Amino acid sequence: MKKTTISKLIFGMLLLILFNQYVHSQTRNFTNSITNESNVDNATNAIDTDFSTNASIRASSGLLLGIGAYSGNLEVQFPTTVPANTTSYVKIATDENLLPALLGGSLGGLLSDVLGVVLIGNQEFTVQALNGTNPILQGQSEIDNDFAGDRLRIVINSQGEYFIAITPAQAYNRVRLTNRLGSLIGLGNTKNLRMFETYYVSNPSVCADAAFTSFDGSGITLDLLNLGQAGVVNPRNAIDDNPDNYSELNLGILGVLASIQQSIYFEGSSNSTDSYSIKLQLSPSLISVGALDNIRIIASNKGEVVQDVAFSSLLNVDLLSLIQLEANKNLPSTIPFSPGVPIDRVTVRYTSLLNVELAQSLNLYGVTRAPALPTIDAASLDKMVCTGSTTDLLANTTPNNLELRWYDAPSNGNLLGTVNSGETFTTPAITEDTTFYVAAATPGCDTE
Repeated sequence: MKKTTISKLIFGMLLLILFNQYVHSQTRNFTNSITNESNVDNATNAIDTDFSTNASIRASSGLLLGIGAYSGNLEVQFPTTVPANTTSYVKIATDENLLPALLGGSLGGLLSDVLGVVLIGNQEFTVQALNGTNPILQGQSEIDNDFAGDRLRIVINSQGEYFIAITPAQAYNRVRLTNRLGSLIGLGNTKNLRMFETYYVSNPSVCADAAFTSFDGSGITLDLLNLGQAGVVNPRNAIDDNPDNYSELNLGILGVLASIQQSIYFEGSSNSTDSYSIKLQLSPSLISVGALDNIRIIASNKGEVVQDVAFSSLLNVDLLSLIQLEANKNLPSTIPFSPGVPIDRVTVRYTSLLNVELAQSLNLYGVTRAPALPTIDAASLDKMVCTGSTTDLLANTTPNNLELRWYDAPSNGNLLGTVNSGETFTTPAITEDTTFYVAAATPGCDTE
């Protein structure tokens, strides 16, 4: 009797599906009172939980030198004290185009030159986290690297809106913004700092969309940025809904050591069992000279790095072959990453290869989070069945994941059946070599 082999089950893309019940499972906690304000229009718009309305904090250079000049501030308070190491997000907008430069962290000063923006002496702002009246974390837009650390960053969402991500190491209950004008602003000018909502997330979703991104770099010169050969191009593409979009982490052709990195932020920490999927692409020529060894994956939680691993350490022989094959076809690859600890941020860092006459860039399509990958019962691998017969396959997942979903393709496949963890799945009749794919699932998301 002729027999057909069922190929070994493999895990490819991390597939994220959102439903209404999933979207509402996390809780956003907003500030709800104003504790201090000066020179503010529509102050209550900053605490109305509506991201489309804003308070406007004014600052003026005055009509005569030293006469009539003023700054403005707005301080908002949470209903309860926020635990230490909790990230709050403050949506803001400025009159001057400061935020695209500050998005680049320690590259902010260089980027401001490229963008033609003056960070010092122009419109300036300060953000503070306070516990009562005691400031515990502060950043100023005109001070180099104030927004380059893990606890204070300017980030952007997929809609192109800017936020301050602030993660104090101590408990806090207030956030204060101050708008100021520097010495380079001429007389009779007024600038506005628009403050929308301030919030943090509790009860984060098991598998959430990436919410924000930012980038950074080292060893990069102004000449390289001006020539368009270094930096991050289209950073929002790594967190949008288009699976074909990507951001480009570019180092150009370098003869010195340099690095470029992009961080992907999730609202709230994951479970320690959660899995991540990193979708990226390198050129075949860079892979052939060992560029995969120059990529690091950095996982952070609550403002601290908790894991820093070489990308190559995530690859087995099969995944490495898959990356090379897909690169030759000009396709991205998706690699699973299971940190084993709660995290809320994933950073992809690429460091230059020395003495390589190649344009060095990495395309980052995105990072997604979902439940832990299922485990396959050993007896379900490489099974032999008679042609036209069915067989039973068995997989398990963690207790918090309620079901397993079986598909006929790694992405956009047909759902063949849904069973509880530990229950067998009976395949359709098999007439040729066939690969089945299994996804651990919770309401609202799954991962293959």
